[in-house]
Amino acid sequence: MCTCVYENGIMIEYYGLVGFFFTVICALIAGSIYNREAFVSPLPPIENFWYGSYRVDKLITIIIAEAIGGYAAFRIARALWYYSSGFFQEHYALYDNLSCELIYHVPFWAAVLFEIFGCFLLRLAVPRIPQDYQFYLEPVFVSGVITFALGFIGVAGLNPVVTSSALQGCEGLGLEWFIFIYWVCPVIGWMLAAHLEHKSTPKIGEGVKKRQ
Repeated sequence: MCTCVYENGIMIEYYGLVGFFFTVICALIAGSIYNREAFVSPLPPIENFWYGSYRVDKLITIIIAEAIGGYAAFRIARALWYYSSGFFQEHYALYDNLSCELIYHVPFWAAVLFEIFGCFLLRLAVPRIPQDYQFYLEPVFVSGVITFALGFIGVAGLNPVVTSSALQGCEGLGLEWFIFIYWVCPVIGWMLAAHLEHKSTPKIGEGVKKRQ
């Protein structure tokens, strides 16, 4: 999933936001079929740890595994660019020049708020999609949020591991600000929604006690 992000600029350049939107839908559907319940984002494991479903060692193991996957995605993307550079000028340019820059279409504070609100919305809305339609509607919804971010915010975060794999070290943000907007803000938004979810869900036996 991280490797696909390295082609975002090329997809938008040639196919526009609509083409990017449908490409991400296909990638998410394929991922839901073949990832065997693997976590693509660290946000659900962090939530599970906070509410006691995971021990700290399991959380650390998952995050380390995701970090290894994110680094491996960079190496895979480099290999793909190298072996295809003779056929695609864009891949030759990417392989030859690794410099990148974070360019926002909005003020920085708006990008911060989007990361919080976007993750809040994903956590709150996706579980409420009817089970019979979730396989198709979830990728459409997630792709819509990411496409909106690229089109109107400039940088699509929402997933700390994927964003770090593709964009950490790019010009425009220092490491501390990068961690703040693409790690701290997503966790804040996700956990706010999780808090609402857990608060509105009655604990086992609570309804029985009230009736008694």
